Amino acid sequence: LIWVVSIGMGLIPNMGWNCLCNLETCSTMAPMYSRSYLIFWAVLNLLTFSIMVAVYMRIFFYVRHKNRQMSQHTSQNRYRETVMNLMKTVSMILGLFVVCWTPGLVVLLLDGLNFDKIVVLTLEKYCLVLAECNSFVNPIVYCFRDSDMRKTFERVLCCLCKRGNNQNGKSEAPFAYTETEHHTVRKKGE
Repeated sequence: LIWVVSIGMGLIPNMGWNCLCNLETCSTMAPMYSRSYLIFWAVLNLLTFSIMVAVYMRIFFYVRHKNRQMSQHTSQNRYRETVMNLMKTVSMILGLFVVCWTPGLVVLLLDGLNFDKIVVLTLEKYCLVLAECNSFVNPIVYCFRDSDMRKTFERVLCCLCKRGNNQNGKSEAPFAYTETEHHTVRKKGE
């Protein structure tokens, strides 16, 4: 369903809801799109964000309630901790997603409502950077919240540091490949 809606939203401007024949209705931020389409798109996305937050909050409170009930009857503390940590991580990722993308959608909505063009274009730059930061902060959250992810990240950084500090000036791959009778085996380089 999500893919169908996404494809539909992407096709709508190509099927005529654009401003190619009426330049006065064009957006400042996205000149190929009409302001009315941007209003529709921004409101739909903000509504989707609100529904996502409400659903995830409901799931989080349900899991927390069930964990409290289970703690009275069982001694599976490790399992309950894991579930709660997972829910906290998902909540943090969702929260950061909303924080990073909502300002851009609000500015898009302002552009659709024909707000002052100078203000819209000024805010657009900051909102785009904030939206792009969402991709940057997700791995950081995962590294702080998950010890396996943190160890993997440390190994990758160590390999990159070793590669950069090679005294011969040659770039070595962190892993070498050895052929066996039936398999190619990757082993740590020397």
